[in-house]
Amino acid sequence: MDFRSLRHFLALYERRHYGRAADQLELSQSALTKSIRKLESTLGVQLFERGRYGAVPTVYGDALAHRARVILAEERMAAQELKDIKDAGKGIVRIGVGFSCAHRIVPMAIDRLNASHPGLTVIAHEGTSAELLEKMLQGEFDFVLSSPPSSYVPDPELRTERLLRDRDMVVASRSHPLVKNQHVALSDLATAPWAVSHRYTDMLRYIQKVFNAEGVVGPRVSVRTDSTSLTIALITRCNHISLLSEEFLATADHLGGVRTLRSSEFERTRIGYLFLRRRSTLPAAAEVLAEHIRDVCRSIFGDLSD
Repeated sequence: MDFRSLRHFLALYERRHYGRAADQLELSQSALTKSIRKLESTLGVQLFERGRYGAVPTVYGDALAHRARVILAEERMAAQELKDIKDAGKGIVRIGVGFSCAHRIVPMAIDRLNASHPGLTVIAHEGTSAELLEKMLQGEFDFVLSSPPSSYVPDPELRTERLLRDRDMVVASRSHPLVKNQHVALSDLATAPWAVSHRYTDMLRYIQKVFNAEGVVGPRVSVRTDSTSLTIALITRCNHISLLSEEFLATADHLGGVRTLRSSEFERTRIGYLFLRRRSTLPAAAEVLAEHIRDVCRSIFGDLSD
């Protein structure tokens, strides 16, 4: 079993069709079929069954798919680390960043990285925890810094370090009549239009759950968008209400027109983690940035390690 045969297997597993997988790999169907049969012979199991609409993975195929992704991710990481060693001081760090961590923690850590290792380059992608961690398992990131919903269960191939705390805050325009209230009732919040994230679907579910728990009909979600600029404009100019990260609110200098509302029903603290692969060691360049992130988080939140 080699890397090439695993790449062929994963292409077929993901495409579920010999023709489409062969096109992706720029192989003939006969060459792909021969490669899959050779892999099945090596392993002594049948990985696919020929279905009416294409290739259907067997229970063995499903089991191998998870391991194959990890193996190929390690191969890509090893190749990148050797390249980084060859080009000493000019390495690239690839990271996944959750929204809550993108506004203060990561910029502060990168500022320190630029001072300590000016030759390194960081490629950072923002997204949901689920999206980022799936890509990390496939070898696209060295590590992920994110605060997932409490219901999220990380893959057993990952290990975590508790680094930060964040809260979601109900916000409105500073001229909104509810801003002066000592406590804002859910019935008041239900009458205003809301702007919520489109990508972070957990946010909408959480909002609905809070209202349902108190027996209040949930608010009208006027806009679902991941544009921060649009969300802020809707809050400050159109009297929308939204749920934003405390980390974001603490560092955004342009939010002078935004105020938090006193609504205890929405108080919840989320824990942020540094996600690492359990079976591998960080490349040297990535470890430098990870340590800066740890230092930044300790300076803001203290030591949250178990």
